[in-house]
Amino acid sequence: MPFKLNTMLMTMTAFLLIGGTTAAPTALDESKPNTDGKLISEISGGPYSGDLTWFDTGLGACGQWNVDTDYIAAVSHIVFDREARGTNPNNNALCGQKIHIQRGCRTVEATVVDRCEGCKENDIDVTPSLFQQFGNLDRGRMDVVWWWN
Repeated sequence: MPFKLNTMLMTMTAFLLIGGTTAAPTALDESKPNTDGKLISEISGGPYSGDLTWFDTGLGACGQWNVDTDYIAAVSHIVFDREARGTNPNNNALCGQKIHIQRGCRTVEATVVDRCEGCKENDIDVTPSLFQQFGNLDRGRMDVVWWWN
């Protein structure tokens, strides 16, 4: 019996010394920031030209309930999905990031909380209150320039 125990201990020690592990695989931690550089290049990029539209709020892709008076934005599904962290959109690296939106001499800051399925790559969708900082809701769509804060 002592021989078997010593042999087993020596085998395990050798296995661990050459880099083996006995730990079980762990799940991907989707809350960690992007380390492949995409987010950094995305946020340092811009300015972007696109259409500004407005939407009635509710539960956004980032998992937060919002109201029409919040200064929030939905970036295009193309931009949002580029930063996906697994299958849960609540963990997207763009959630909570700030953008500046400019039309003419007016600039307004918004927080990204959603994704816009119908938007082209550089379009953004905002709340009615934020849209009204640039024009009447009846316009529905207008050209803007925006960039990451």
